[in-house]
Amino acid sequence: PSELGLWDYWTHFETVLRIFRFKNQTAGDAYLRSRPPVFYISGDHEDTSALQTPGYKSRAHSNNINEVSLNGDFMTHSAGVLSTVGQVFDRDLASLLPLQFAPLHIVGLDCLRLGTECLGDCPDAAYFGPNIREDTEEIDMVMLPTDDEFHVVTMVNHRALNAAVYGSIAILKSASSTAATLSKSHMSVRATSVGITSLEWPDAGSFVSWAFTRNPEHCAWLMEAKAVDGCSVLQDSQVARHGYFTYCERIYLNPITGTGPNHADVLPARLYHVKLEQASASSMAKSRLLFKRIRLPDPEPIATFDNDEPLRFLHIIKTGGESLEAYLAGQSAPRLDFSTCRSAAMTTR
Repeated sequence: PSELGLWDYWTHFETVLRIFRFKNQTAGDAYLRSRPPVFYISGDHEDTSALQTPGYKSRAHSNNINEVSLNGDFMTHSAGVLSTVGQVFDRDLASLLPLQFAPLHIVGLDCLRLGTECLGDCPDAAYFGPNIREDTEEIDMVMLPTDDEFHVVTMVNHRALNAAVYGSIAILKSASSTAATLSKSHMSVRATSVGITSLEWPDAGSFVSWAFTRNPEHCAWLMEAKAVDGCSVLQDSQVARHGYFTYCERIYLNPITGTGPNHADVLPARLYHVKLEQASASSMAKSRLLFKRIRLPDPEPIATFDNDEPLRFLHIIKTGGESLEAYLAGQSAPRLDFSTCRSAAMTTR
């Protein structure tokens, strides 16, 4: 039917039955295991020529935004974020190394060839995450077990650079509550309600930073200091306190090509795991700690002038008075004599 955009002389199409509105993923899995009825649609036509081999449009394009060229600026931004976060908590975070997000290539048709679990095909998006390595099938997940640690994610604002329609960061967890890893070819993940999109920072520049923590006070302090662009509190009901989870950066639709962004052009996010108890104190914090340890001696009464009028200063802390005295002594006026004050400061009862 032409009103559906289908033309009998050239259009190839497939039909998909989508059943949704299950209460949760478990209910959906139970329905699939119950062997629901399968519906087949068939048609007759006179064209006996072989169909073209299905493939994907190339993501590469000469007009693509090359975010990799901004790597130096991104590193500077991330270092600045860590410095400001460190100042909030009196910690030196300069040596903290990030977990670099890496691409997770999802090609839906590969599951038929490899005999693995089929994920949704994703030619319109690019996916990245931490601990994804080419030399291993497993993806190590992360944890936030205490209130004294948090994650800081720095990312490129792909939307602002016109490299994507939008970008997002989501927290995912395994279908198994005890699993510490995920499998690339047998990916079994569950979504959580924790996530952010580039639509939440319309006025941000080329780079964005976001904190994830168990402790609401962390968010209050970081946002008050404007150390990050945003902060999310991870509830125990969303991810168990000692449960594992991972982050997924999804970058959707390159407006230049109409496909997912080219992985080689993308500068992915970085994850910093801040552990306050293990991080060394900053130099400013050390100075404050040293000042707290200073204990001045007990004051002594000093008799001055006619020896019956005591000075009741607790302490006299010299702050360059000698230099001032030397300067004034060389001036024609006024002529000041500090001998009485010096005698009073040096003489005890």
